Amino acid sequence: MRKANHVSAEIVLHAVKGEILPDGAWYRYGELYRVNLDKAEISKCRGGKLYLNDCLSSMVISGHAIYVLGGGGVRHSKKGIDGLFTSEQHLHSRASFIDLDNTDGGWKPLPDFKSRIVRPVCVSFQGNLFVFGGMCKRGNGTPTVSPGEEINPRRNGNARWSFLPDPPEQAFNVSRPVLVDNKNNRILVHFKDSCSLYAYYPHQSKWEFLLHFAWHKTLALFGDMLFFHAGCTFHAFDLATKTQLHPIISTDFPPCLLWTKFDVLITLAQPGSFCLALDRGPILPDKTCLKFVKFCIERPCSGQPHIIFDSCCDLDVDGRASVASFVPIVTRSSPKKDTSAKASETGVLIPSDTIGI
Repeated sequence: MRKANHVSAEIVLHAVKGEILPDGAWYRYGELYRVNLDKAEISKCRGGKLYLNDCLSSMVISGHAIYVLGGGGVRHSKKGIDGLFTSEQHLHSRASFIDLDNTDGGWKPLPDFKSRIVRPVCVSFQGNLFVFGGMCKRGNGTPTVSPGEEINPRRNGNARWSFLPDPPEQAFNVSRPVLVDNKNNRILVHFKDSCSLYAYYPHQSKWEFLLHFAWHKTLALFGDMLFFHAGCTFHAFDLATKTQLHPIISTDFPPCLLWTKFDVLITLAQPGSFCLALDRGPILPDKTCLKFVKFCIERPCSGQPHIIFDSCCDLDVDGRASVASFVPIVTRSSPKKDTSAKASETGVLIPSDTIGI
């Protein structure tokens, strides 16, 4: 089996930390970090800290912006938190975003959800944001399971969340991740309670049951094939034919990495390129250890998939942190006339639709 064609890969991660203020209050805040997997480098993005009323949030990328979604708290005025905020810091309660082409503008709010959503599962599909999971009040005001919500963030001041149609079965427990199936113009949503996989078609506003399937957090979509890493190996399933596949793993894939239990499988920007990530490395007082394993996948003539090892790198984030989520990015070349330090540090990022975690 041939080796993988090495491709450039970068991701953004959202690390949630905490600090004790002089008055004894405890605040959690999130910061964005840019990770270059080729150079094994990690750097903090501009934009300031995002203070979180509730740290259980998720991140998704759409267009030229990163969105942090989820949190059950109410919005507070900066007036009541003396000395905590600057113009580059933002108090998040439910939905916030930052423009990657103008990170100096800092974090800004989106309209609140219709539901109370602490940590939704989020995806971006053709420019719109979709969130799944949470509770809402409708009709007589009785709390019920939220069917999911959608917003077009490009509508600026007119952007509003709207409910999706009810799925065929009501289930609060949406599994992670939710997957965007661009090939079939749909979103794949798994309900943990019934172990059921459904497809939601945004253009038709309808749900379709696909099959009963055991879901995994380290799962991704490649064409019509679902695949995931678990139990020291890779597994795959063809959604079109509903048949189990048997991935062939390259002989240079280190056994110690196959035996590692990873937290998430990231779909990178280049087709067929993926990355396993682990954010629960050795427990150290002053840093958080991260591990990334990059690989490629091929499926010749619709046969068995080939998993081809690329590279592995270990990185550290200063301070104790939990990684809320990762998103892949592609760096677009900056205009030649712009040679400022600011441009070289932040770059201009072009994301693509990806998984929701």
